[in-house]
Parts: sequence; C-alpha cells; structure tokens
Amino acid sequence: KFGYNEKYIAYLFKKEIGISPSKYIVSVRIEAAKRLLLEQPTMLQKDVAQKVGFSDPLYISRVFRDFVGMSPSRFVKSKTAK
Repeated sequence: KFGYNEKYIAYLFKKEIGISPSKYIVSVRIEAAKRLLLEQPTMLQKDVAQKVGFSDPLYISRVFRDFVGMSPSRFVKSKTAK
C-alpha cells in the first residue's frame, strides 16, 4: 500500500526500536506470559502458551527461559516465595 517491501519495513523497525519485529513480538508475548503466571500461578503452561499466542507449550518454555533466564515454573516459584 505504501510502496515499501517487508524487508525494508523490518530494517526500519530494527533501526528505530533496536530489535527485529519478530523478537519484539516474542518479547511482548513473554511479558504477557509473565503477567498471566503471576496472576494465575496454577494455570497450565499449555493454557498460558495459547493465551499469549504460542501454539506449542514446549516452545514457550524454551523461549521463556531464553528471555527470562529461568523456566516458567521457576519464575512463578521465585515470585510467589517472596
């Protein structure tokens, strides 16, 4: 519609925000998952994954660990133990 291709828009996004659009979306999803886990610590991981836009609960666990530095269950334990 505006005459720009997808790669150029991704380039501009990364230049302005500092990360790629896909990493930005993942980080938003992980932040939403963190909020859900803190609000509802007994929610199943597969339900959290589905609510924040991940189709695979094992994948969200791996991505969560990469972003947060711990598994979702450990994150909940560390926040609820205080």
